[in-house]
Amino acid sequence: MLASLPSFAEESLYTVPLSWTDDTNSKVTLSTYEGHFVVTTMTYTTCQSACPLIMKKLKKIQSELGDFKDVEFVVVTFDPSVDTPQALLKYKKAQKINDTHWHFLNGTEENTRKLSLLLDISYQKNKKTGHFMHDNKILLLDQKGHIVVTLDGLDADTAPLLKIMGKTPHPSFFERLRRFLKF
Repeated sequence: MLASLPSFAEESLYTVPLSWTDDTNSKVTLSTYEGHFVVTTMTYTTCQSACPLIMKKLKKIQSELGDFKDVEFVVVTFDPSVDTPQALLKYKKAQKINDTHWHFLNGTEENTRKLSLLLDISYQKNKKTGHFMHDNKILLLDQKGHIVVTLDGLDADTAPLLKIMGKTPHPSFFERLRRFLKF
């Protein structure tokens, strides 16, 4: 089954028959978000290193989008045995996310692995510590479920993602100063 998964993604991730439980304990599939842009990533709630930075970047993307509402933020856990829907809801609240456009998903370990392959996000659990080594990627799916942008790494520029959605990132103070001083 794993070898045939990429053929689904060539058409649309929305056609992939994987099911999830979200932080409200509702059953969803990726097709739930069809018709919207989807900013997605994979993290886990007990991560103390990269995942908090990924969450910060997602919030930055949302901020840069301003009043643009045709986007859903979908965060899938690497650790479904620990990150239950209740744990994901607690994490969402701890992150001070009250927006209905944010969805934290829990699935089976098999579905989690399959999605990671489709998104090209590698991960491996350290059996001694329970922590994960993983890629730090944020992806943008278009309204039809095609991957149109991949931000690879914690320092990846969000401009390509914003441009696809018709937004221009607001330059930082230092970027405005650099332009002003012309260097």
